[in-house]
Amino acid sequence: MTRLPRPKFINQARALDNVIEQLQDVSLLAIDTESNSMFVYQEQVCLIQLSARRETNGKAHILDFIIDPLAMDDVSALGELFANP
Repeated sequence: MTRLPRPKFINQARALDNVIEQLQDVSLLAIDTESNSMFVYQEQVCLIQLSARRETNGKAHILDFIIDPLAMDDVSALGELFANP
């Protein structure tokens, strides 16, 4: 069985910028969000999980990140990443 690397926890803007840079040229990107919409009028994203596969020299590498958007003032830079098919 292949052992996957532990996800990296991201709770600072500088680290988020680094994640976005790493994910610019991945071949596959999966996104999952968790929110608190059940108990509030306006939904708030509480957690973002990103998993990606990057091909280098014919070998696949898995990148996993858990992002805490509540710990940062602005995560809108993710919009550019999500808009780039």
